[in-house]
Amino acid sequence: MRLPRHVISCCGLGLSSLLLPLATLAQQPATYHPDWKTLAEVTVRRSLKLHPGQRVLLHFDARRDPELVAALRAAITSGCGVISGEIVWPSPETSRHPASLTLAERRRRFAQEDAGYRRLFAHSDVYLWIHTPTGPDKSRRFERMIHDSKIRAVHLHWVDPKDSAGADQALQVHEKAAKAKPR
Repeated sequence: MRLPRHVISCCGLGLSSLLLPLATLAQQPATYHPDWKTLAEVTVRRSLKLHPGQRVLLHFDARRDPELVAALRAAITSGCGVISGEIVWPSPETSRHPASLTLAERRRRFAQEDAGYRRLFAHSDVYLWIHTPTGPDKSRRFERMIHDSKIRAVHLHWVDPKDSAGADQALQVHEKAAKAKPR
């Protein structure tokens, strides 16, 4: 069954909630380390449902969950997929620069960036959006590009616990939910 051309999938309670970012937990980072390899394989098999030769564009924050990103790359390429490109969300430091530009300069810059992103979308079948962006209106710009393209988009996102002391427990709960068989 072919999915509609504009799909942003939050993957329900199971898969979307499993991916708690370790690097962003404030004072007490999690000591529990999920089975990233299995979680990536579940993501690729259950959510992406790749067909042979499908091209996947990864989009992530390089400061968060590097083990997950590496496991996703391996799961995509060891299956039948091809990684067509990778986009890294800008760091908070990099995101500050556009704020120093005039409105006209910022519009020109964003138009140039978006043109490059659209080229990547045009040469990809699936867009795997892993983290939430930083920077001015970045996620809305990507939502518009997804809508205007023919790409199938899967957005994995999750909520950080307010209490960083609960990070280990949250990771374990999310991992267990992701590994559960869908009904």
